[in-house]
Amino acid sequence: MRESEVSMADTYNHYLERSREALAGATPVATTPAGQAADDIAVGVLDEDVDYWYALSVTSAAGVESEQTAPIRVRIEAGELLGQPPNAIAAESVRLTPLAGGSIRIDAAYDPTDQPAACSMIRVAALDAGGQPDWDSPEATIACAAAGPLTRAVRATLGPYADGQTVRLAVRAEAADGSASAATVLDAVVADAAAPPAPTYAEASQA
Repeated sequence: MRESEVSMADTYNHYLERSREALAGATPVATTPAGQAADDIAVGVLDEDVDYWYALSVTSAAGVESEQTAPIRVRIEAGELLGQPPNAIAAESVRLTPLAGGSIRIDAAYDPTDQPAACSMIRVAALDAGGQPDWDSPEATIACAAAGPLTRAVRATLGPYADGQTVRLAVRAEAADGSASAATVLDAVVADAAAPPAPTYAEASQA
């Protein structure tokens, strides 16, 4: 919002919640005069390793409030404020396919619409015995496609795994600075070493 659009009589409303959805209809955690610098605003002590969502609106001298800005994530880890994450990957945009020899192919699509930060790569991790993704030892890291406004698809081959092994995976998108989206846990898939091999020859001809 440009300063020329805001009267000095207007008031900024600062919203901070633990989910995007909670921002709508929430009570501001702080209100400040339009001329006050943003870094002068105190919103309380935040818990570490928790995603908060911040949005801003302005109320005119007549008491009319604008729409909120697009929310941004606020997250602190090890005492440091993290950068903005890419969008989360929708579970329905990921497909897991058993391949011959016990491998599994993953096809995933990343939607950059309204992304807070560009996706640099997609990380695929197995779930441990407690159901938590092991991001430090990923099954695969897949570079996101070149920047653009459209949904982008990526593919990788995982494994091989033991025949009949149930494989449980999660995916997340990561920005270039390492800021990560929320994890998306996928439906389990069973590796099948006896799956038919891919065709070795194909030909196209005109009738």
